[in-house]
Amino acid sequence: MPFNPSSIDELCRRASINQKDLAEKLGTKQPAISRLYSEGASPNARTIDKLYKVAASYGIFDINFYMPPKQNSLEFC
Repeated sequence: MPFNPSSIDELCRRASINQKDLAEKLGTKQPAISRLYSEGASPNARTIDKLYKVAASYGIFDINFYMPPKQNSLEFC
């Protein structure tokens, strides 16, 4: 599934942190976080795992870092 870049903004907003704070928690630099958000770069599984751990540390358990699958308009019997 593709990465959901708006989830970075959602995490920062809900945790009341900025991209620099998030970068520090992930062990990276702010420009890397900016690329995830603005350019839609695809993080690796390890980074996604870290994002979920950061979210959990703020009590955020319902965030989804992946884009939901598109609904198929075909109906099956």
